[in-house]
Amino acid sequence: MRSNLPATILCATLSAAAALASHQAGAASLYVVDGISLGASFDSRRGYQCSPSEQFPQYTWCERKRHERGRRGGFDSTTSILQDGSVAYIGREIRPAFFADDDMEVEIKRLSARFGNPAREMRLPDRDGISNAVIAVWGNVALQELDSSSRSALENTPLSPQNVLIDHLGDIRQSLKLGLPIYRLRGSAGYVWSAASDEAGRGHLRFLAVDAAALAGTKDEPSRPGGKDATAEGAKKRAATPATKDVTGTVAKDANADGDRRSAPAPAGDLRPFLTPQPTSSGPETGKQAGPAKDRSQQTIIAKTRAAEAERARIMEAEQLAAEERTKARVAWARFEAEKAAHENRVKWTLAASLVVLLATLVLLRLMTRPQDMSKAHAAARKLTQSLCLISQRLQPVCARAQNLFRLARIRVANLMMKAHTAIAPKPVEPTEQTG
Repeated sequence: MRSNLPATILCATLSAAAALASHQAGAASLYVVDGISLGASFDSRRGYQCSPSEQFPQYTWCERKRHERGRRGGFDSTTSILQDGSVAYIGREIRPAFFADDDMEVEIKRLSARFGNPAREMRLPDRDGISNAVIAVWGNVALQELDSSSRSALENTPLSPQNVLIDHLGDIRQSLKLGLPIYRLRGSAGYVWSAASDEAGRGHLRFLAVDAAALAGTKDEPSRPGGKDATAEGAKKRAATPATKDVTGTVAKDANADGDRRSAPAPAGDLRPFLTPQPTSSGPETGKQAGPAKDRSQQTIIAKTRAAEAERARIMEAEQLAAEERTKARVAWARFEAEKAAHENRVKWTLAASLVVLLATLVLLRLMTRPQDMSKAHAAARKLTQSLCLISQRLQPVCARAQNLFRLARIRVANLMMKAHTAIAPKPVEPTEQTG
């Protein structure tokens, strides 16, 4: 019995470590940026330029820049990764980003529903050129504001393009100049979303997933005495071990419904129309202990998610086309109404002229009853006849043109209505083959 005791303790310790690693991998898989999960293995052949990190010697800094186009115009996208074979930091920045009135609130609510916890928000008061600026945080990552000595050191040294500092403006130098807060990353795994815009809705967008403890080289790093934590005391309690169990428990509970949630239609005002579609990632591989059934279920979820994203993109394109056709139809209808009003005015003037002619004819008939004025009546009759011929000649092309305009307007409105109906009508979706 005594000889088996060390082996039993060793097996129990290994089981607990495996369970803890599984929980941490499950929690990390929630945080996805540009189709890459936090903690997942990284393939540098995806168009990234990689070099040794200046801040974290044990990591490699990889970066990819693109110019893309969205529904609201063109933008520059920069994706940055810190990895040592597995991803410890992945961030994406978009400039310029375009926001409607409630886009930021809608996106924060969507991410809170996805992560299963409300966001910890830090908003910047309105100031010149900035009407809306917010930083939202989920998970166990914390933002620690730089103290005066750290800010002075930052002002006196060149700013590295590989820095991972956070600010409201997306411009560290400008934040230093204006005296706005700047934060460093602390804690462990989490997700940070930062956006700012001016009154016209133009600004920047940055979002990142990070394991700050992995970057610091320890899973329980104490706070530096020179900085102050920007999150509340309640956020610190959520970053403790019980909160970690809660989060992983939520992940385990909602794992089966994750595919259904991600395949749901995007809400109104979603910011994803001007982002690159992000395929669902299954996180770091822990599947060596899982069976073929789990692999098949994951492949099925990925296939369903991709099919749903393709269908959502098709619906959005159809809705955009239908909106354009409706706009054209409204313009054509307005033009038709204007031409109709002009034609009605011409008809009214024609009736008025006819009434005047009729009255003049009656007057002439009255004059013709007088023998002494017969010559005058004949002269007036000739003038009236000439006037009627001239009016008839001038009105004939106007009436013909009005009839042609009515006919063309009816044909154009009918064609636009048919195009809008065809664009809105749903197309049949081909069944997706599931890989086994």
